[in-house]
Amino acid sequence: METKATEIVLFADTLEENTEKHYGILFENGFILCFCCGGYIEPGNYIIIEHCDWDNIYETILKNY
Repeated sequence: METKATEIVLFADTLEENTEKHYGILFENGFILCFCCGGYIEPGNYIIIEHCDWDNIYETILKNY
């Protein structure tokens, strides 16, 4: 079954002692694909700080990476 991406989010990983903020893609199943490390963050292991608009994804990536 295919899981669709829903939006770009700014999040903090709650499993890490360092709560550094990262951007990633939030999927329908609740997983986030982290732009920083390329790993998947499981539902319940992150806090979403900001929901980003798909229309501004290019600008968001350029501004932060």
